[in-house]
Amino acid sequence: MRVDPNESIGRSLCDLGVYDLPVSEVLWRLATPGMLAIDAGSNIGYISLLLASAGGSTSRIVAFEPHPEVVESLAANVELNRGTPWLATLEIRQMALGSRAGTARLVWDESFSSNRGTARIGEGSESGCDVKVTSIDEEFPGSNIRILKVDVEGHELEVLRGAERALADRRIQFIVFEAHEGQRSAVLEFLGLLGYRTVAISRSLLGLRLESPDSSRGPTSYEPPSYLAFPEETDLPANLFDSGWRCLAAKRP
Repeated sequence: MRVDPNESIGRSLCDLGVYDLPVSEVLWRLATPGMLAIDAGSNIGYISLLLASAGGSTSRIVAFEPHPEVVESLAANVELNRGTPWLATLEIRQMALGSRAGTARLVWDESFSSNRGTARIGEGSESGCDVKVTSIDEEFPGSNIRILKVDVEGHELEVLRGAERALADRRIQFIVFEAHEGQRSAVLEFLGLLGYRTVAISRSLLGLRLESPDSSRGPTSYEPPSYLAFPEETDLPANLFDSGWRCLAAKRP
């Protein structure tokens, strides 16, 4: 991948070879051959490419990124890996996900130069541009989605509202998302009403930890809490409880 070492994701990838280790590990272990996975808020493509590697050549990854500058970096990183035989098909859609199709205002402030993941749907006096919006129910009618990763700076609830039919039909197996408000987040409440259980994603010295959502701390003091949701009538895959960090030793772009 081409990254900017002065930007938060790029700096972590340059120094450690991984960004947000617990979330990376959860996604790596959840991936299966032949899956459909959606990356809402793909940024420069780190998670999209991780899923493409973990899912293998028979899988399909769809990356949504609305920011016109960031999507250029995403496309460049996808192009760098084009033709790699063991990677999944990776599609880029330059639009945001929300509750329904239309347009919205994407805004960002001075922090964008050091963290291009801070652009968000909203209003304000910051820099911004209008972007296209679509919904999961409109884009993927009837599709079975193995993984939905959502990192959209506070717009998560709107993304999930746009997937209500898929959620009600249990066509989304696993959802990995940030919730800055922790267990008080309206996202957890919304998913609970639709029959999805939620666990907090954390880590220990031995590896990944999945805890009660009452644990609202992030993996570190500066990272917001991340969660994994799944239908309440299903069990989590057993490999999520194994020790170690598989994504660190795996072959990746």
